[in-house]
Amino acid sequence: MKLQKIAQIFDFLFIINLVLYSVMTILQVDILEEYLRYTGIPILFVLYVVSSSRINMSFLLCLVLFQITSSLFAIEEKIAFKIATLFSLASKIGLIYLVLEFIQKKYRIAIGIALIPLFVLYLYMIYFVFNQVEEYYIYWVFNSLFTAFLGAVGIITCINEMKRDNLFFLLATAFLVIKMSLFFFNMFYCKSIFLHKLTVIFSALAYYMIYKFLILKENTQNMTIS
Repeated sequence: MKLQKIAQIFDFLFIINLVLYSVMTILQVDILEEYLRYTGIPILFVLYVVSSSRINMSFLLCLVLFQITSSLFAIEEKIAFKIATLFSLASKIGLIYLVLEFIQKKYRIAIGIALIPLFVLYLYMIYFVFNQVEEYYIYWVFNSLFTAFLGAVGIITCINEMKRDNLFFLLATAFLVIKMSLFFFNMFYCKSIFLHKLTVIFSALAYYMIYKFLILKENTQNMTIS
């Protein structure tokens, strides 16, 4: 009961953090912006730890990798961009590992078909910025493939099993797809602090939805066992 109250407090803190950051982004107010940006994911980390009865280490690792990636992408240096690219790829691999156990065999072909248009769209975007990402081209191809795969999993599972947990995962993958598109547009087409902040917001929303998905999955499993 005590942990539940603590979880509610951290849930409230995360939502307040995200709302304030979003409002400040829209109004272009920089007060506390850096503080809010760098405290959101740590709050979500603690929230998941106190809420979960079966802590998924892959999710915690993904949160850590995202926090590092976000910080590195904010540094406008070549070495920082290279390391951030690798960490971003690693976080996507972690997310795929996280969801593999929830994918049913009967949906695999449908998922494979569904990821094709998303993957092609990302390849199209990468093609136009090839000169800027030539050194890291293969990393971004795989990053795009993994993002498209997660999006396809969200779409197919939600269409076939319209449940709350699958809806949360669909929202998570939708936010990841939007975030990836905004990231490309911001980094290689139109540099904008506003767009960069939007990528942070959509990333935070995506990970929060994954947190909700995991907790709902846990509750379902616990009810089945009992």
